[in-house]
Amino acid sequence: MIKNILLATDGSEHALKAAKYACSFMELNPAVETTLLFAYDVANQYVMGADGALFVEPAILEGNM
Repeated sequence: MIKNILLATDGSEHALKAAKYACSFMELNPAVETTLLFAYDVANQYVMGADGALFVEPAILEGNM
């Protein structure tokens, strides 16, 4: 019997499929302990230009990240 689930997600379609699969286990056994890990690439959010300017994704400035 599965006792622990580590569900890692990055927001991709594959991660969504894995989450649905994990939910099916949790429905069968509500006592299963589940840990959720959300991963994202910080390097894609901050980019420094050749002149030293720092460009930031607008969503970060708006507090949506």
